[in-house]
Amino acid sequence: MQSIEGVQVTPDMGDAVGRRGVGFRRTGDRARRDLIPSPADYRFLGTDGVPAGP
Repeated sequence: MQSIEGVQVTPDMGDAVGRRGVGFRRTGDRARRDLIPSPADYRFLGTDGVPAGP
């Protein structure tokens, strides 16, 4: 995923319940989205998003 244009990688990002994973972030015109899989087996841990813009 890190080779996809516009995707930033954060090696240590937490989900809503405190589990740690690798964060993949993409900021678009209307929102910032984070996808957080487990670093051990890439099991889905969580996602987060916030509106982007002014």
